[in-house]
Amino acid sequence: MLRPNEMRSKLALAAAAFFLATTASAETYPDRPIRVVVSFSTGSASDVVARLVPDKMSPALGQAFVVENQPGAGGNIGTAMIARAEPNGYNLLVTAPGPLAANKTLTKNLPYDPEQALEPITMLTTLPNVVVVSKNCRSPHCKSSSPMQRRGPTNSPTPRSASAAHSTLPGSCSSN
Repeated sequence: MLRPNEMRSKLALAAAAFFLATTASAETYPDRPIRVVVSFSTGSASDVVARLVPDKMSPALGQAFVVENQPGAGGNIGTAMIARAEPNGYNLLVTAPGPLAANKTLTKNLPYDPEQALEPITMLTTLPNVVVVSKNCRSPHCKSSSPMQRRGPTNSPTPRSASAAHSTLPGSCSSN
């Protein structure tokens, strides 16, 4: 068994070797603009984040980021584009969890397998969702959501099926 100092030395050597190997092969990356596909419409939370992050990364990398919105089918259209794109580091996807997790069970013939075709890089943000009502609400449903949940599917506008906003509505998990 390695002593702690030996283990640290070996880990440092392995990290240095890995760094040198990846630096040598990635010296020219990026040598052209990086495409960022957003699987939701302009102005969506994913779109805002996809435009803010490259503004900070572009100067450091010396390359532009080109943001493309490819909305539709609950985020599946843009996600499928990146799943089929050349895996070269120049095609990135900014999306919500729906196209990566929920849509796999909600969409009959999903045109991609998120676990096989995509590799997560990082979580950029978390967006909490809340349901609120006016303090002056006189409906008995204002006191508790349980009567609303028993009532069945809710007919309320949300950005898309399987979105976090859609899922927070009482009764929204019922089959439509």
